[in-house]
Amino acid sequence: MDWLEASIETRKGTVRSLWKQEEGRIRYEITTPSPAEIVIAGETIEVEAGDYIFYSEIA
Repeated sequence: MDWLEASIETRKGTVRSLWKQEEGRIRYEITTPSPAEIVIAGETIEVEAGDYIFYSEIA
């Protein structure tokens, strides 16, 4: 699988997650309508509401 995208409507707005393989790494695009904890490759990142892009190496 080269990519995956999912979203859900919540009381506070849309939560969206997309990941895709890109040049030997994985690109994550995350949208959250409120503060959240995002866990990528075992690392927890606390964020405010907004759109975010993260990268991790393919293991």
